[in-house]
Amino acid sequence: MKIKDIIKFLEERFPLSLQEDWDNSGLQIGNIENDLTNIMISLDLDEQTIQKAKEKSCNLIINHHPFLFSSIKSIDLNKGNGKIIKDLIKNDITVFAMHTNLDIGKGGVNDNLAKLLELRDISNL
Repeated sequence: MKIKDIIKFLEERFPLSLQEDWDNSGLQIGNIENDLTNIMISLDLDEQTIQKAKEKSCNLIINHHPFLFSSIKSIDLNKGNGKIIKDLIKNDITVFAMHTNLDIGKGGVNDNLAKLLELRDISNL
């Protein structure tokens, strides 16, 4: 199975077209043509997440909050986001974000929270 197969599956259920205009869900970094080994799901991408992905042989991280949210002015490979980008590329790890499309989509975060809270008469705003 390829990484793109998982992404296609997810996008069919939570299309990127659902995301808010200001959001940046979708492919963040990587190669969707790679064979899939394992998947890690995370809220935010940081060095600890990548370390755990490497330990578990994950080459796809599905991240809720987009790692690349606003434009990048420079990439210093020795610190901060630059170091994370270098580590992802060096270890051939793909990052895919599902933020507001996962929040809004049918069966997504908002629906599950409403169910957990036993809310009734729910409608979209």
